[in-house]
Amino acid sequence: MKEQTLKIVVTETERFLEKVAVYKEATKDIKRYGSSLVEGKESGAVRRSSMDLTRALADLRLGR
Repeated sequence: MKEQTLKIVVTETERFLEKVAVYKEATKDIKRYGSSLVEGKESGAVRRSSMDLTRALADLRLGR
């Protein structure tokens, strides 16, 4: 495990959690039906940061 990769994972995790908080705040008054996410720019930002975090975690697991 490389220290630089670990730092990237921590940064991406913090970014992901910030995007989730923004999403929750933006959608707190919207009624949800089932478990589907409400579409919009906040939802897209969550999905994008999730993808970036996934890639960083993969690098960490592979020892890059």
